[in-house]
Amino acid sequence: MRIISQKTLKYFYEQSNYRDSKNAVEAWHKEVLKLDWNNPNEIKTMYKNASVVRDTKNCL
Repeated sequence: MRIISQKTLKYFYEQSNYRDSKNAVEAWHKEVLKLDWNNPNEIKTMYKNASVVRDTKNCL
């Protein structure tokens, strides 16, 4: 999986309203870096709220 910007993830969890999400975001980041999905449906199976943006791209 390609994370477009780790900086954006960090910016998100450093905001005062979302500081409690830091551990969850970092755990998710580590998890998805290890995975190798072959198609968007595999992502949807694991992450039900993921949206297919194009045939080969998902938005989580």
